[in-house]
Amino acid sequence: MAGGLQQWPRSLWTSVLFLSLLSTAAARYRLLVLHTNDMHSRFDQIDAMGAECIAPGPQCYGGFPRLKTAVDQERRRADTDTVDGTLFLNAGDTFQGTAYYSFFKWRAVERMIRTLGIDVMSLGNHEFDDGVKDVESFLRNITIPVVASNLDLTDEPVLANEPNLMKSKVLTVNGRRIGIIGYLTPDTERIARTGNVKILPEIPSVAAEAKRLKNDGVDILIALGHSGFEMDIQIARDVEDIDLVIGGHSNTFLYTGKPPGIDKPVGSYPFMVEQPNTKRKVPVVQADHITKYLGELWMEFDDAGEVVTCYGNPILLDYSIKQDPKVLNEVRMLKEMIENKTKEVIGSSSVFLEGENEYCRFRECNLGNFITDSFVNYNIRKNIKSFDLSKYWTNAPISLIQAGGIRTNINNLSRRGNITLGDLLSTLPFKNDIGKITTTGLDIWTAFEYSVRRYSTTVANGEFLQVSGLKVVIDFGRPSGERVQSIHVRCGNCAVPGYEKLDLNANYTIIMSKYLSDGGDGFSFKKLIKYQSFGTSDLNIMEEEFHVRSPIWPEVGQRIVLLNVGELNKVQTTSSDGQRVSTPLSHLTLLLLTIAVTLCLTDRLIVL
Repeated sequence: MAGGLQQWPRSLWTSVLFLSLLSTAAARYRLLVLHTNDMHSRFDQIDAMGAECIAPGPQCYGGFPRLKTAVDQERRRADTDTVDGTLFLNAGDTFQGTAYYSFFKWRAVERMIRTLGIDVMSLGNHEFDDGVKDVESFLRNITIPVVASNLDLTDEPVLANEPNLMKSKVLTVNGRRIGIIGYLTPDTERIARTGNVKILPEIPSVAAEAKRLKNDGVDILIALGHSGFEMDIQIARDVEDIDLVIGGHSNTFLYTGKPPGIDKPVGSYPFMVEQPNTKRKVPVVQADHITKYLGELWMEFDDAGEVVTCYGNPILLDYSIKQDPKVLNEVRMLKEMIENKTKEVIGSSSVFLEGENEYCRFRECNLGNFITDSFVNYNIRKNIKSFDLSKYWTNAPISLIQAGGIRTNINNLSRRGNITLGDLLSTLPFKNDIGKITTTGLDIWTAFEYSVRRYSTTVANGEFLQVSGLKVVIDFGRPSGERVQSIHVRCGNCAVPGYEKLDLNANYTIIMSKYLSDGGDGFSFKKLIKYQSFGTSDLNIMEEEFHVRSPIWPEVGQRIVLLNVGELNKVQTTSSDGQRVSTPLSHLTLLLLTIAVTLCLTDRLIVL
């Protein structure tokens, strides 16, 4: 028989091979996954840096109308490309970030998010900024399933009884059951108003729900959540039933090849993670933030639900993509309601004001300097008549704000330097109460150790402190908990302000928000004198500061000096003998990219 087969003509062999490949391809299930995360109420289009785009033109990106057009285009493309199914998923943090949310809260989000056609979404930490009641109202009014597997709602019956909030959602897409499992960072408990909601560790919660769905016959499982890129990778590595992880919270930009814009990727798209026990490779994706990109991942699964092909890239939502007219009309109606207030010019700046994560969460930023200086200035303006100027020029020479409280840049270039109230609302949307506490030098030192304990060159953590009245040197060549090398503090009881070495045993009065004083972002200040409110918000103080000091030109100096940051460009991996070893991040990324391209694209060429 074998000899007879060898005598078959080449054309017949070619036909058999073609039919074999065709049979293999026909057995596969092709899925297009579109995704967004951290949209932060960017309903209207933005500029390249994430601020409001003033004059329509090539400098405009994103926004819900453009996002809607892109989603519809990709769905139509999939329909003509013999794809078996399409999903559009959102990984949380749609609340907070612009004047639209500041004025209308959850109502604006509910009104706008229903225009996009999202299939399933997860919660983000900012959904809890205004408390559990707002979350419940939002859930009750939308029809999109919301997933979160790691919430303990025992003591929050309002949310426990909300039918639109579930651990997972199973969708049947062209005959195939797909389970989407949600998760939310436990950090939400310390950075938002979660009431009696308890947020459990992500991995055991996702794993338990994945196992339940697998036992129920669901063989394609997607983890959709809001815990940051590092946790996304851990879920992909440790939850053996998961086929895809779609994340948010860290605003991570992933891209394979040359990026289409100014954003620099931290890794390949998709970012492939190998599971140590199964040797399965699980793709992890995010799509930057603020609606600038739409994630697009093409996948193929075999009959058992295993990924055999994956490829794609985020789509830059630039000016070439037209805005959907119906969604654009919704944005315009909202804009008309707030425009008179938000367009009010409150001051001017002759420099660009750095407020985005890429600045303030990684280093000293000039907007952080201006905000904290404004707090010190406000206290002097209001209280100078009570000061004994022969002894001290201020009773509070130090001010702090965590970088997570600064939400976006203020780009003055498009308005010839003018700054509007809308700019300010986008930058400081929380309207935090500002006041002062008195604590020890040791407490200040401890706060800075905490602020850089998990500092990363790729993950933007919100507890990084911006300062006025301090000069801090931090060495990342040292282990966490020993990184602060020196702190010098501006004197208050002096005729001319100057800096002196921090005395760990001395008492210092610091201006900060009530949120920070009360333990926001995990800080814990030991108060010798309890928090004393100024009776006003950060937003009001900044508005007054713009009126008093404009035009402004805040600079970046030597308030925060970071040493040996390059030492952090290492990640922990496991060697063949099970030992933990350090590998440069750039080499690891290159290795994973090579594996992803080899496995995914080669397989794709065979199928096509």
